[in-house]
Amino acid sequence: MLDADKPNLPEGLVGPVSEVPVQIEGIYAKALLDSGSQVTLVYRSFYDTYLKHLELQPVKNLEIWGLSSHKYPYDGYLPLRLEFTEGVAGVHQVIDTLAIVCPDPVKREGIAIVLGTNTSLVKKLLESCRKQAGEKFLNVLTIHPVIREAYETIQQTDVSLDDPDKHGTVWFVKHNAVVLKPNQVLQLPGLLKFPGQMTESLVLVDRAAVGDTSSDHLEVRPELHSVSVVSSRRVTVTVKNMSTKEVWVKRGTSLAHVFPVSLVPQLTAKPPSEQNALTPASFDFGDSPMPVEAKQRLCEKMMQRKEVFSLHEWDVGCSKSTTHEIRLNDSRPFRERSRRLAPADLEDVRLHLQELQSSGIISESRSPYASPIVVVRKKSGKVRMCVDYRTLNQRTIPDQYTVPRIEDALHSLSGSRWFSVLDLRSGYYQIPMSDADKEKTAFICPVGFNEFERMPQGTMD
Repeated sequence: MLDADKPNLPEGLVGPVSEVPVQIEGIYAKALLDSGSQVTLVYRSFYDTYLKHLELQPVKNLEIWGLSSHKYPYDGYLPLRLEFTEGVAGVHQVIDTLAIVCPDPVKREGIAIVLGTNTSLVKKLLESCRKQAGEKFLNVLTIHPVIREAYETIQQTDVSLDDPDKHGTVWFVKHNAVVLKPNQVLQLPGLLKFPGQMTESLVLVDRAAVGDTSSDHLEVRPELHSVSVVSSRRVTVTVKNMSTKEVWVKRGTSLAHVFPVSLVPQLTAKPPSEQNALTPASFDFGDSPMPVEAKQRLCEKMMQRKEVFSLHEWDVGCSKSTTHEIRLNDSRPFRERSRRLAPADLEDVRLHLQELQSSGIISESRSPYASPIVVVRKKSGKVRMCVDYRTLNQRTIPDQYTVPRIEDALHSLSGSRWFSVLDLRSGYYQIPMSDADKEKTAFICPVGFNEFERMPQGTMD
């Protein structure tokens, strides 16, 4: 690799480095795009540190030649799953490829993997150059847009192990495979691989990791562990076989992901003495032409039913005559990925969830269902949390209600002189959820996993 920072080099002689961020089996690393290489190379030091649980496969009749006059040595090959961000591939992309494990070069510069044309990403780069210049594409010395965007991204924000979305992976490393029967629950020992240094005191073991077809049928029970498991590298994962067939868990299966988390202090409800009490002065009639005596009589009537009036945002009632039920035509659980939140919204969402929980509207969940949230801002600047229930709605059997005719409602008011308007405070939250259907409302976000005790509102249809 050339050192472009040295002085007295002609401008334009050395171009940008074609490095891109990549996740290799869930581990953050740097990759080098090499359209001149027909194979993908993983350096031995990275393999020994993070991928030792994956068994190397022997290969014959393969010779690797570089610029030197000697063949390049290698130890074998292995299948890998690579994840690229939108800044690299245009869209979030997950690809499977075969990589050869080889010795580290003299100067590695933090590169863990060299991506060759056997990967779809570099193959598209090469095909783009060929289309651009025809048969003389090797003479094209311009920087490809994929490399240019990746280089600019690295220049603006250095991808490091301090990324807030960093996570580790728990691998099953026992030599003997384990068989899970349908609906069977087992505790499996795993080896934890976590990049970088931990600053939080707790880690969350959650959801099956990407990278093995058997893990698609495994449901992981979320559990909190102390940060000591990161140093010990040993963790037990509770999994359930959600399929109707036996699932074999073999050596090298990725069982779960591990995320650093921080504790959220619980909000305590204010005692009644600290809350604003309802008094006749609380009712404001504005410019109403009602006589003073009539206003006083109305205040007395309303004070007799003062328990039905809401005093603050989270003072909502709860119906005792009905519950909300969700009937599905497909009851198989589904779990969607949590979406990223803007850093400026994280704390506001955390406080909003605390308020919902302290008011009894939501509670912590262990549900097999999970829908993501979307956060928007109200005109007042406060957070409005919407749950993306589109998958749930597609499976829901709709209830058919007869909507009253507007003409009939207006006709019933004929001859009346005085009218009043009553508005429910968060009316959806006043309908309790059926106990059997609470788990279907579960939603996931970077600051928690909860389900609704009341009917959800502010959803996306």
